Amino acid sequence: MVFRYSDYFLKGNHVSIITTNLGKKNVTFSGELASKGVDVFEIRVIRRPFIYHPADVVVLLRRMMKADIIYVFEPPPGLSPLIALSAIMTKRKTVRGRHNPFRYESDIDGRAPRHLGMVRLYESLNLFFDRLFTVHHVQNSIHRDFLIKNGFRRVVEIPACIDLSGYRPSEKFDRFTVLFLGRMNYHKGTDRIPKIVQTINEETDKIRILIAGSGIFEEIIRRELAGTKNVEFLGLVDEKTKLEMLSRCHVLVSPTRVEAFMLTGIEAMASGTPVISFPVPGPSDYIKDGVNGFLCDDERCCALKTIELFNAWQTGNYSRMSSESRKTGERYSCDNILPMLKELFQSVVNCDSKLE
Repeated sequence: MVFRYSDYFLKGNHVSIITTNLGKKNVTFSGELASKGVDVFEIRVIRRPFIYHPADVVVLLRRMMKADIIYVFEPPPGLSPLIALSAIMTKRKTVRGRHNPFRYESDIDGRAPRHLGMVRLYESLNLFFDRLFTVHHVQNSIHRDFLIKNGFRRVVEIPACIDLSGYRPSEKFDRFTVLFLGRMNYHKGTDRIPKIVQTINEETDKIRILIAGSGIFEEIIRRELAGTKNVEFLGLVDEKTKLEMLSRCHVLVSPTRVEAFMLTGIEAMASGTPVISFPVPGPSDYIKDGVNGFLCDDERCCALKTIELFNAWQTGNYSRMSSESRKTGERYSCDNILPMLKELFQSVVNCDSKLE
């Protein structure tokens, strides 16, 4: 998100990014941000669970005092209270961005994480201290309604966006082709794929199925579908291949359980490809049944709606849905969405009463 939007917000502004030393480092990513003029600073976690180096906390406070606005992007447990209290001390305006699924929706990959009790405690603290942020930025209507229902004020819904120039409809494969694309884990509903595939094959043998991505469920799914006709595993694909698949396949099927927006769905639609998914945050807002895709409650529905699209393609009625998908993707272009985010920042800095 930061890299995708950095060029837009660097125009006439100074941007600093405060991160931590947790997780996998991306030296190339950090280097490219620095080359753009972004100031990147890393807070050290000196011991778990989430104790931060005092000297780095001091630097954090100094950086915050120089900022007009602070955008908090999915802080790790324990950092949200620190930032919220620091913002009050320094009288800074803050926007709490919510770009990941809410943790209450599902355990991580369907497994209980280590130190679960401590994580739950930190999440409770985060939920309390999150109320101290000036504004909450959500990407979908379900998360917006959840926060409002739980007493949060100043909740603004602005969806994610894409650079439309990278996505173009192209000639579809000669054979009707279904694409599954994404991380292979519990959140993404990877375990639902075999039943969808089997139901499709029970109804017709004329549909080709591509499965792209990697993750902890990959080997399990490969074993379950070993020898299944019409199925091809692509593994982890590069960006060029991903764009080609999104554009040339006839439908993207995403059996996901938990999302904050599911940008892949918009990428597919911008490529002229309808999307079939479940009624979760994100897809519920942009998938319109029978117009640019379908929302389904179970695996059988996903399979039958795929076959419905296949039949429409055979009878020459597919192009309308492909065209409507492209129109949806265009609505979520960065040219349309980023000015909304900029207006939000300006409103926060100016204490706009419309945010109340």
